[in-house]
Parts: sequence; C-alpha cells; structure tokens
Amino acid sequence: MRVVGFFVDAQRRMTSMAFAPGGPPTLGERRVLFTLSGNLYLVDDDYYAPYDISPDGRRFLMARKVEADATGVPPLMVVENWVTELRGRLQ
Repeated sequence: MRVVGFFVDAQRRMTSMAFAPGGPPTLGERRVLFTLSGNLYLVDDDYYAPYDISPDGRRFLMARKVEADATGVPPLMVVENWVTELRGRLQ
C-alpha cells in the first residue's frame, strides 16, 4: 500500500512524500508543491495544523492571518450557504 503524506518544512514549503508503511517503511522522494506566503497562519504545535487537505490530495484549505481593527479585535466573518458558494467557485 502506498500512502502520500504532506507537511510544511522549515522554509514554509508545502511538501509531499510517498511512503509504504510497514517495517521498515519505504520512503519516496520529497516533492515541494508550493511555498506558503507570509499571510498564511502557522503555529509551532505538534498537535495542530492550520490547514487541511482534500481526500484526493489536490486541494488545500489554509488558515490566513487577519489584522485586528483599531479596537484590537480581529473581524468575524460569517458565511452562509458556503457549500453552494464553494461549488460555484470551483466550476
């Protein structure tokens, strides 16, 4: 069985690597997919990734930094019917 893993390296590059689990695992070559811009949110926590990947591994959803307003509170955005809007944007 071949599995593809994704990770962000120290240079903020989204990277993929195929591997075959088992003992010992067989690793494929690292492949840099793209570099994350500075406005995308990353955190130094082993148990939290501010991104998600579609099941087919072809699309990424990333958290973006938002500047706070004069009160120091970041804006709150509510999107209704977001699935419909997303389908419209993907067509």
